[in-house]
Amino acid sequence: MSYFFKKLFHQLRIRNKGKNNVICLPKKFDNKNALISIKGNNNRIEIDEGFTCHDKLSLRVEGNNNLIKIGKNFYCHTKCDLTFYAQNSQLLIHDDVHVYISMEIQSFGGRNNLLVEIGKKSTFMSTHITCFEDDSSVIIGEGCMFSYNTVLYNTDGHPIYNIDGDEPLNRAKTLRLGKHVWVAHSAVVLKNVELADNIIIGRNAVVTKSCNRKNCILGGLPAKIIKENVRWEGAFPRPGDRSEFKGSEAPVNDARQQVKPM
Repeated sequence: MSYFFKKLFHQLRIRNKGKNNVICLPKKFDNKNALISIKGNNNRIEIDEGFTCHDKLSLRVEGNNNLIKIGKNFYCHTKCDLTFYAQNSQLLIHDDVHVYISMEIQSFGGRNNLLVEIGKKSTFMSTHITCFEDDSSVIIGEGCMFSYNTVLYNTDGHPIYNIDGDEPLNRAKTLRLGKHVWVAHSAVVLKNVELADNIIIGRNAVVTKSCNRKNCILGGLPAKIIKENVRWEGAFPRPGDRSEFKGSEAPVNDARQQVKPM
């Protein structure tokens, strides 16, 4: 590969269209192709040490008074698309988050007071997160694991009214996943759902209602409890292995163990 193309595919582009914006990058910013774009005023982007993105990082912020913070040892094998069009809002990704294929976080319309927060040591295969209504949030606990084509969608996209009413019936508030939740292949979690710790969401399930019971499996459309008193780990034991975990509180995944979500 020529020097020109090596330089082209290992570049960092920063576009700053506004006032009083701050971008804090680590000394070693390991990426092949990164675009960081800000359009607005008084925004702050902080990326901590140990950041790696092997394919493409696209981080776009449009609006005023937003904070985007990516913690230590963020690791992405392919691409990461973070699009945040909001006002007075926060996107917080805590330490040791690991992305295998892609993670997309999107908000639209310049809404006010949004929060998207991802707990430490969570892992993603390919996941789409959407949050774009005023005063709404998507919060993911520590050590969660997301498989292929998983979706967290904290909105209906359009308002629904009583025939003679003016106040929307379907406002989004908080979509929250507890610690150590496994979201299996093609599962969807919809607006205002809150889940307890140590839950498994089965393949193709659509979760429409909250569940405060720990250590259970949710499955179906709409999802319901199909099994209780279970626990899960990131990898099957090898012959002769004996799990040290026997309690009701599951251990947190280590995002660096290379255990891919299934």
